[in-house]
Amino acid sequence: MHDTAQLRAILGQGKRLFVLNPPAPITTDTAREERKSVASILATLTNSGIEKRVVQSTYGAQPGDLGVLYELEQGLTQTGIPTRIIRAAYYMSNWDMALAPARQTGQVHTVYPPEFKLPMVAPQDLGAVGARLQKAPVEQTDIHDVEGPQRYSSADGAAAFVDALGKEVKAVETPREA
Repeated sequence: MHDTAQLRAILGQGKRLFVLNPPAPITTDTAREERKSVASILATLTNSGIEKRVVQSTYGAQPGDLGVLYELEQGLTQTGIPTRIIRAAYYMSNWDMALAPARQTGQVHTVYPPEFKLPMVAPQDLGAVGARLQKAPVEQTDIHDVEGPQRYSSADGAAAFVDALGKEVKAVETPREA
């Protein structure tokens, strides 16, 4: 990821690019490590031959909170290469990490009140949107907020585990101070 010359050689084989900044290991200073990746991506795209990009971002990308993705968006739009931005809702796949605790303890922990419904999206749906945007004319540039057809709560997630595991599973809100 940080070998700009090699990355440019690989990317130079294509004309359109889907950009997804990889998450840094949580054992590191994630913001610092992800900024290194952003710098490499931006340096790589200079004189790369790429004619258009679609970048995966997230709802709420802004200076400060989710700032690395916002910096990626801003950096890409400043390169002069046409860019379309996908800002995704909360990933449904984030629930994958709750499977083990649901199975072991009958609980899924959440920072939200259990009945609070929020916009969610499945990664495969984002891939479909990204593919559609890639195929559009080069000159189209814009931001797309993408979410699924309905909103879900942590209680809904727990109910899905009840169905999948055949046992009682409850959504438990983590207190703000914790």
